[in-house]
Amino acid sequence: MTRYTAFATHLGASLLVAGALLGASILLWYPPPLFEIDGGWKGLRLVALVDLVLGPVLTLVVFRPGKPGLKTDMAIIIAIQLSALSYGIWTLYHNRPGLIVYADDMIKPIAVSVVEEIDPGGELLRRYGSELPVKLALPIPTDPETGSEYLLQRLRSPTPLHLHTDDYVRLSEWWPGVIADSLDIGHYVQQNTSWHLEYERTTAGLGRTADELVFLPIEGRHKSGIIVADAATTDFIGFLDIPYLPHKARRKVTVRERLGIQPGPEPTTNTDSAEGQNRPGHGVPE
Repeated sequence: MTRYTAFATHLGASLLVAGALLGASILLWYPPPLFEIDGGWKGLRLVALVDLVLGPVLTLVVFRPGKPGLKTDMAIIIAIQLSALSYGIWTLYHNRPGLIVYADDMIKPIAVSVVEEIDPGGELLRRYGSELPVKLALPIPTDPETGSEYLLQRLRSPTPLHLHTDDYVRLSEWWPGVIADSLDIGHYVQQNTSWHLEYERTTAGLGRTADELVFLPIEGRHKSGIIVADAATTDFIGFLDIPYLPHKARRKVTVRERLGIQPGPEPTTNTDSAEGQNRPGHGVPE
């Protein structure tokens, strides 16, 4: 085997590993659009750089037919590559989104590493299921006085609003409230030609009307934008790759407007869970 044959063989094997990792990242760990928003693509690029460059290039440099100690050199190269690759895979897996939380008109993915810090006993995942990421919401009470006090207390807390785990409900339970607070996308994209083109391109590819879709701002670790959800199922089906600027946004009814202007519908009580009855904001708007 020549040096270049060894290099090509090593590169081919590394490409297979990188392809398998890409598939696992998109299909299992970072479902679209979280792969780009929440660090999957950035992390994978680093892993691929190590996998595709470190091993094959070292092989190209070191490999020489008949060289004394060649087997030892190759074993060291492979060990170095596997160690770096294992660490990269562990980092990708450990930082994959564990929760997707909607609160105060914004969606934020919460990494598994953060979930393990705030819930070391694993109660959250036992309560809501182990299939990740779990979609949750932090509903605000619809009564103006109670809701304003609740929101101010949470915002003044050292714990970020999206991490108040005792107040979580499933996103599907609060979906009518989410739709009510969703972004008025027509007004938003009309303010910028490129935004409008991105909106038209994305919605045309989905084959849905605006009334069948819900547009929600999302803030990931590496990128923000507007996620597109199916109004009937809560599924995330698209992503508008445009910046979210709160001062340019208009909503159907924002959380803060709802609390300050009108009482809103009375919440209903979830009789299936005594624990849920004690959490503020557990009612779902009609």
